[in-house]
Amino acid sequence: MTTILIVDDDAELRGIYRQTLERQGYSVSEAEDGVDAIKQINFSKPDVLILDMMMPRMAGTNVLKMLSESEMLESIRRVVVTAYPNYRDTALNYNVDQFLVKPVRPSDIVNAVKFALD
Repeated sequence: MTTILIVDDDAELRGIYRQTLERQGYSVSEAEDGVDAIKQINFSKPDVLILDMMMPRMAGTNVLKMLSESEMLESIRRVVVTAYPNYRDTALNYNVDQFLVKPVRPSDIVNAVKFALD
């Protein structure tokens, strides 16, 4: 089963994304910031990471950098969902599979995950 980790400081958005993806048959877990995400990734590597860029404690750019620097973690597919379109170039430099600008529809999240996995 494909596993997905949603990393966003907005609990409501995480819940919406989670429900949508679980209905599609994915196994989903959540993290509220980059620090929590790194802990979870090191414990159980997900297939796909859905990542916000602006979060407290550790921003998404730092998470992307850490993934890119680790051979063990570089295979994680990456979907960035952010309110800041100016992060596009930065995200693409870290081999992001999909870059979405908030607000996004739940169907956009599903399509981004499917694209990242193809």
